[in-house]
Amino acid sequence: MRSLGLLLLIVMAVSTLCGLGTWQLYRLDWKTDLVNDRNLGLSEPRLLITQEYKSNLDNIDWKRVEASGDWLDPTLILGNRARAGVRGLEYVKALRISEGHAVLVNLGWSREVHKDLVLADIDELFVGSESVKGLAINRSQITASKTKDGLWTKFSPLSMTTEFPSTQLLNWTITEGSLDGDFTSRSKLLKNGFTPFINTTPHLEYALTWFGIAGVLLIVVFFRLRNSNKKPKVD
Repeated sequence: MRSLGLLLLIVMAVSTLCGLGTWQLYRLDWKTDLVNDRNLGLSEPRLLITQEYKSNLDNIDWKRVEASGDWLDPTLILGNRARAGVRGLEYVKALRISEGHAVLVNLGWSREVHKDLVLADIDELFVGSESVKGLAINRSQITASKTKDGLWTKFSPLSMTTEFPSTQLLNWTITEGSLDGDFTSRSKLLKNGFTPFINTTPHLEYALTWFGIAGVLLIVVFFRLRNSNKKPKVD
């Protein structure tokens, strides 16, 4: 009975480890398709934002877009945005693209120590009517909060709508700039642009790890069983 229970425990352990490995392979396949789909969208012609794209997230997510409108105050700041180990901030303004509707635009990143200079540049350069080009991203599921220092924790139209009481923010945003950027914006202190979507999670390594543990467990069990079945020598 004890041997049967141990055998069942081993079978369950190996099955669980193999299941985890298989799940990581499934995740790898899903992420690969996602990367390919998103990066394919970057190679397509730029979409000119019109009424039909206000809420149609399926047709606009991770696509290059162009939108025209008027800049609205205030300037919002995303905190804790480090790049290459350097503390920084990202700056966001709303672009009113039609009566009562606006889209949030990420103007770019700058070192934290340049905050006052960047805000002065934005007040001077990002005013009036403008045509903005960049990457559209669906952020309809993201929520954020505002710290006591006035910095936002995430880029969230859903939460940031409180800053624009008379305007409806769209659930997608625009990252201003060009592909493969860390380009200089109109403000020399701002770096904008975007890069291709990549999968940073090593799913294959995780899968091999789980399968490897399962294999080692089977090898250990095999040798233990073989040794236990050997008859002791009688002198």
